[in-house]
Amino acid sequence: MEPEAQEKGRLLPAILAASALVALLLVLAAGTGAGPGISPDGVVYIDAARHFAEGAGPLATDAHGNTRLVTTWPPLFPALMGFGALLGLEPATAALLLNAWSHAALALLVGLLAWRCSGNGRAGAIAAWLVAVAPRAVNYASWVLTESLFLALATGALLVLVGWLREGGWRRPVGAGLLVALACMQRYAGYAWLVALPMWLLLQPGRSIRERSRAAVVFAGVALPLPLFWRVVMWVLQSRLDSRSGTAALPTWLHVKSLGHSLSTWLMPETSPMLLRAAVAVLVAGAMLWGAVYVVRRRADPILAPGMLLLIVGGCYALLVAVTVVFLDRALQPEPRIVLPLLPLALVALAWALSALRGRLWWAGFVLVVLLGTGSLVRSVWLITELRDGLGYSSPEYRESPTLEAALEQPGPLYASNPQPLILRGVPARALPLDGTIEYLMPLGASPWANTAEARRELREKLAEGGCVVWLKRDGPVDELKAELDLVTLAAYDDGELLVGRQAQARK
Repeated sequence: MEPEAQEKGRLLPAILAASALVALLLVLAAGTGAGPGISPDGVVYIDAARHFAEGAGPLATDAHGNTRLVTTWPPLFPALMGFGALLGLEPATAALLLNAWSHAALALLVGLLAWRCSGNGRAGAIAAWLVAVAPRAVNYASWVLTESLFLALATGALLVLVGWLREGGWRRPVGAGLLVALACMQRYAGYAWLVALPMWLLLQPGRSIRERSRAAVVFAGVALPLPLFWRVVMWVLQSRLDSRSGTAALPTWLHVKSLGHSLSTWLMPETSPMLLRAAVAVLVAGAMLWGAVYVVRRRADPILAPGMLLLIVGGCYALLVAVTVVFLDRALQPEPRIVLPLLPLALVALAWALSALRGRLWWAGFVLVVLLGTGSLVRSVWLITELRDGLGYSSPEYRESPTLEAALEQPGPLYASNPQPLILRGVPARALPLDGTIEYLMPLGASPWANTAEARRELREKLAEGGCVVWLKRDGPVDELKAELDLVTLAAYDDGELLVGRQAQARK
């Protein structure tokens, strides 16, 4: 047996398994304290998961305390969380377990993809380990967010399709199509894969045009129906395909800085000096562009066919983000979450390049991998110490809030300066009509009221009849609101107050 075959047969499976185990344990360790971090998006996922568990479908509570169809986010993630709720798990716990196993699967799949692309077991070992300990990937897996499962599904589709180069046939396009369809139901970013993979199939020079066309048609025929059906459902039930409104504006310098910050934090802590992070961002972006140029210039080389796949997918995703910023969502910043789908692709390319080195260059590359892996592991462990106390709405200030606990005992309708902590507890609280209040079920943060001042006048009349206002001190001073709505303090706590209408209180 050749040495390389022995390496693949013995050492590589052990490294891949160890990397997946480390990935799993890192995420579980981050969530074993207060549970996963919960962002405003996470509240919507948890609320929708409860409705799924009740058999109501992808519904969530809006700013008016009513349930409505969730169209800003695809339904797969809350549906799986809802299934966990049917098994007796809290939705947040189900999300943590789902993300932990997804991150472990991602490490395994990225390792296999790097091995299949390069034909070198070293590349698989390097890529699997770097993904397992990647601080950004660990961080987002430790929140109630959709990235981990999406990346596992999308990477699995790439791995399945790379096998088509060797085997041909229709089974690989079918498998990749199924995975991409599910990825589109996890995040709309999957549409980039929906375009990129048939494009790559059609461009393969080593196959006949008939075989390439058949594979592309089979893939599209399997991948398209599910996301297309979801779009039709949105159009029928809401008379629109999306919640976004069209715009036309070029990216700003803020978008450029956000992109640089996001790329730099793949390697550097966020607290690093700005000039150092800027230099790292330029280095990362330069390496990615150099790799793209290298693959394009040697596109006729069949050995680089998997590299062309990575390039086309990365390019389509970057184009999707650019189109969203320019035409659909002016406020969207290419923050770390947005550029995270490029990280597994970049790490596969990096591992592939390092595995091709020989002699002293190989040892220099090995030292680089050790430094990257060690630094990433240290940063991930540091993140775990922060996450264990809870972040976002799972942090102590919300989890142990006496104001929120007292609000749960109030009999009438609840109006809150921030209704999401109450919605997280299963209470359909209403948002106060204040300037700057946004509707979390809308991607652009549109106001829930056509006229905020008129909505406040109507609320004053309602509160004169009954109801309770929940005000958290972290949301600012409340004296002006009390005067405008004619409120009096029902109970005061360290972190906020419960307020009721003066007339309603007088009648009691």
